[in-house]
Amino acid sequence: VGIVADRGVVSEQVIQELEQENEKEQKQKQKVDYILGMRLRKNNEVRDEVLSRAGRYHRVADNLEAKAVWVDKRRYVVCHNGEAQERDRKRREEIIQRAREDLKKKGVQAFAVPRGLKRFVELVGGELSLKEAAIREEARYDGKWVLRTNTILPTAEVALAYKELWQVERAWRELK
Repeated sequence: VGIVADRGVVSEQVIQELEQENEKEQKQKQKVDYILGMRLRKNNEVRDEVLSRAGRYHRVADNLEAKAVWVDKRRYVVCHNGEAQERDRKRREEIIQRAREDLKKKGVQAFAVPRGLKRFVELVGGELSLKEAAIREEARYDGKWVLRTNTILPTAEVALAYKELWQVERAWRELK
């Protein structure tokens, strides 16, 4: 039995509690296995260390690649979906293009920054401009998600086990 959780419920406190539980259970030769979805932008270790590590992705399934990354004794699995990458890129480009057009047409005074666009726009000397560095940074996340695990499962099985979580969630939505 293992715990699989998506990034919406994972926090440092949850991870610490799981690790503390494992320390207690080691005396009884038991442990709580987990596969946890991690936040890409808000978790410093994931953003700064895990995603910047080199390594080859290995094909896991149709349109799914994965690679293992270790940070000290913590094991991460970086997953990549090529279709999602393309979809994320197109969506971001559409938002940026619409913002450029709105800035030209409406000017700074009439331009209300939509919620999803705030991280890409800044006010410099009374002028709104696009933060090109933030746009490039956002492209790093296209089609990716990161898992943290303490299991001994192979990387491919970790990625597939997490994907099964979506099937469970979809089934719950249909039941509701």
